[in-house]
Amino acid sequence: MSEPTESRIIEAAIELVGELGYKGTTTRQIAVKAGVNEVTIFRRFGSKEALVEKAIPYAQEQLRAAFESARSKKSGDIVVDLTNLVLSIMDILGEKRETVVAMMFEAKREPYVLAAASSMVQFILSFIMGFLDDSGPVSPLRKEDKAIIALSLASFVFFRVVVRERLLVKEFTSHNRRQELEDYIRFLLRNPPSQGKYSKGRVVR
Repeated sequence: MSEPTESRIIEAAIELVGELGYKGTTTRQIAVKAGVNEVTIFRRFGSKEALVEKAIPYAQEQLRAAFESARSKKSGDIVVDLTNLVLSIMDILGEKRETVVAMMFEAKREPYVLAAASSMVQFILSFIMGFLDDSGPVSPLRKEDKAIIALSLASFVFFRVVVRERLLVKEFTSHNRRQELEDYIRFLLRNPPSQGKYSKGRVVR
């Protein structure tokens, strides 16, 4: 099967999972949407579960391209650079918002979905961590600080993409989204968790 055909099948699966959920999506529906024979899906992927597993590296490549683009355009200002990176992640996941929502709801019931969702979260965390590592001396950040910052930013991404922008899309413009994220990143960088407890935006030792 050619690469474009495989991509069409994966894209069709991702879109249908967003519309119908993982359980509600059938290989026949995927085949129709992708414009291929259902037998082709089984010959190539073996099962719907295997197709979901294949979709994760596909999605990761899209994120990887965004990461590499953000890395190549570094300005030297860690707040600006990290903001650009996180916004890129949000934009990519935002395009697949319904699929992300469906996977989160079905993860508890479907082991394959849970594994796929966990893999994607770990992928995002590892890239944010790597971005922080590559940024040179960023305050007195320890490894555990970077891990918590990465987790905090990943949580910010999923909250905004899955909850806030989905329900309140008219209230939040691209401008105040950037400003809010920049403020949040500044707070995280100025208040490393290992140096004390958060209190009113300042470190209390």
